[in-house]
Amino acid sequence: MKKLSKREYLIICFVLLTATLNTSFACDGAKINKNYHITKPQGHNIDIDVQLTEASGLALAHAGKSLWTVSDNKKDLVFKMTLQGKSKDSESFKIVNYPYIRPDLEGICLSDDGQYMYLVQERELAIIKIMVTEKSINAARNPLSVKLSSMKNYSTKVQPYLGENENSGLEGITFHTGSKDIYALIEKVEKGGKKGPLLVQIDNTLTTIIESKFLNGDTGFVSVDGDKKIDGSGIDFDRTSENRFYIVSDEGQRLFLYDWQSNRATPEIDLNYRHAEGVAYDPAGKMFYIVTDGGKKKSKLYTYPKQ
Repeated sequence: MKKLSKREYLIICFVLLTATLNTSFACDGAKINKNYHITKPQGHNIDIDVQLTEASGLALAHAGKSLWTVSDNKKDLVFKMTLQGKSKDSESFKIVNYPYIRPDLEGICLSDDGQYMYLVQERELAIIKIMVTEKSINAARNPLSVKLSSMKNYSTKVQPYLGENENSGLEGITFHTGSKDIYALIEKVEKGGKKGPLLVQIDNTLTTIIESKFLNGDTGFVSVDGDKKIDGSGIDFDRTSENRFYIVSDEGQRLFLYDWQSNRATPEIDLNYRHAEGVAYDPAGKMFYIVTDGGKKKSKLYTYPKQ
């Protein structure tokens, strides 16, 4: 074998070090992608020259080869990345004529045909619907925005749970590929001294709240340390089922499998870290993707194989 020169040796060391810095592993074996950020996109007339530090919500792209996310500190930007957590700058975009001044985007999902994207605005308790296609994503403009308070049945299905809790905002959203209904997740509400997320079923015209279910310790939402007063921070419909959803909890540090029909949740993965804000399940690759809100640090994308 040819003996390496000092220069060749240093180059190899640098490459290995770079790879190590960009990818590490959690103590439970989950892969962590640290190079998750957005830089200024190439060939676009919009400026998304930001580092994505507060990722909130996650959705598998229609083609199943990439992921979408939003950031709760950016009011009108939608980010795309690979399944390995690398930014896809040329396909990230800015929503034209975004309806709100403040940020607080907290969830994202796509319709089953990939034509529509749904976002949730936390403090406004609103759902934003935009028409998109994979080929002309940057044409997203004039979004439809509907507050839950304007929907039929709001006063009986949602309002009784909210009270005066200012933190009872929307945190997640997903599309049921069977019924075509929308399911929106309110972070934490209270009823009878019990606390937990509220899952709201909405028709896809965004006019009627069909049903809501209070998720708490009695329905299986219990944190890794036994706390029954936990929140819901992200949701994805299990497309291999009729009535099941994956729900991630920031405070509970768990990913749950929730059955709508039985109103029962069981732990799917114990995460053992805070700030999990979005989940996407890829049934083809049998992989879970969980994104964290990094705050002052970079957000991270965790990947888990389905057991």
